Amino acid sequence: MIMSVVLALILLFGASYAKTVSAAEDKAIKPFQAHIPQAQIDDLRRRIAATRFLERETVDDFSQGVQLAKLKPLVEYWGTKYDWRKAEAKLNALPQFVTNIAALIKK
Repeated sequence: MIMSVVLALILLFGASYAKTVSAAEDKAIKPFQAHIPQAQIDDLRRRIAATRFLERETVDDFSQGVQLAKLKPLVEYWGTKYDWRKAEAKLNALPQFVTNIAALIKK
């Protein structure tokens, strides 16, 4: 579960923490904590609420993708019930670190 939260935070808010660094910049390992601005969470909830769903699938299996009956409750949960602050606190309870990795630096 914690990995799905980490992935979600990275995918949704990763750009907020990204920065371009030079190869000569310090490569020290530094402690890191997630701090998601409330405005970004509010914006995400607005975008989730504005989701336009396609019509119901025409088959009873998953050959056309996730079934609408399964997807709608999940979207509802992420948009209204998911506790982002609780997830952030769980992440921040674990030791996390950042560093510059030369192969991943964008030039």
